[in-house]
Amino acid sequence: MPRFFPIYFVCLLWTTSSVAVEHDVWHQPSTYEIDYIIDLKELPKDEAVNLWVPLPARNLYQTVLSSRSASLQPGWTRKDVTDNRGNDIAQFYLPENTDRTGSLQFTYIVERHPSIGTPAELSKGYDDPAQFLSPAKKIPLNGLIGSIAEEQRKKTGAEQNLQRTFYDYVYDSMTYSKEGDGWGQGDAIWACQSNYGNCTDFHSLYIGLVRSQRIPARFKIGFPLSASENSGRHDGYHCWAEVYDAASGWLPLDASEAKKSGNRDEYFGKIPSDRIEFTQGRDIVLSDLQRGNPINYFVYPYAETPEQIISRLPVKLLYRRIMPDDSTLGSE
Repeated sequence: MPRFFPIYFVCLLWTTSSVAVEHDVWHQPSTYEIDYIIDLKELPKDEAVNLWVPLPARNLYQTVLSSRSASLQPGWTRKDVTDNRGNDIAQFYLPENTDRTGSLQFTYIVERHPSIGTPAELSKGYDDPAQFLSPAKKIPLNGLIGSIAEEQRKKTGAEQNLQRTFYDYVYDSMTYSKEGDGWGQGDAIWACQSNYGNCTDFHSLYIGLVRSQRIPARFKIGFPLSASENSGRHDGYHCWAEVYDAASGWLPLDASEAKKSGNRDEYFGKIPSDRIEFTQGRDIVLSDLQRGNPINYFVYPYAETPEQIISRLPVKLLYRRIMPDDSTLGSE
């Protein structure tokens, strides 16, 4: 009898501890069922509408296992297109006098892995770093932004790791706050003058600083999903950035989450699996049908009629974490 006791004891400990361990988004992938539900009531009924909807990204760290959308109303058409930043977009045409009283729902099962970046040898096509060196409408590279970048480069004496130098500058100089007016536009000049804002402002400032030194950087946006809750609703977006290093490739960072959590080092070079990415880039042209100006960033549906532009339709995002043995897991 005694010789069997150690085996029984070890098994009991393993069973107990495995039940108690929480999902670790820093080291484990997360699989979610996502409902992206668009409220159509703001669309005018008596006008034809072109409607663009962002689709979840597909890349090294995010896989769309399945996707489905509600049946289209009679007369509606859908065409999937790619915008000028390489994002997948669903483009709809709604003829005049067709029903817009309800909602349009997309349901996805998405597997997201913690990201440590995209290796340099895979950085081709829309990952080509040469595409991410230019200024954007709200991210100029000269003037104040360029002066701050030069000042920080000389002050720290850092020539080999400017990516981290500017990350530390944004972390130290910015406060996460959504009070007052001006925040959330991703205006790099406003951010460095106001020294506060949300994730959009943090990362616009960062992108401006590194690009001013001829270092590629890009803007990523999607939705945050709770690491501690298995289901919920989150209509507000979240964004982060990636910066290019010739040796390592694209490195992810999340300066605003670092600031909120106080974990400066954890969010440079790695981000957890507690988010779903939809699009990348700024100044987005959705397709050749778009009449309006390039879009600042794209995570909510955008619509145009012959008479007006509706820059953001209301969205409700519901999520549910899926365990590996869940029967809802599938493939397209």
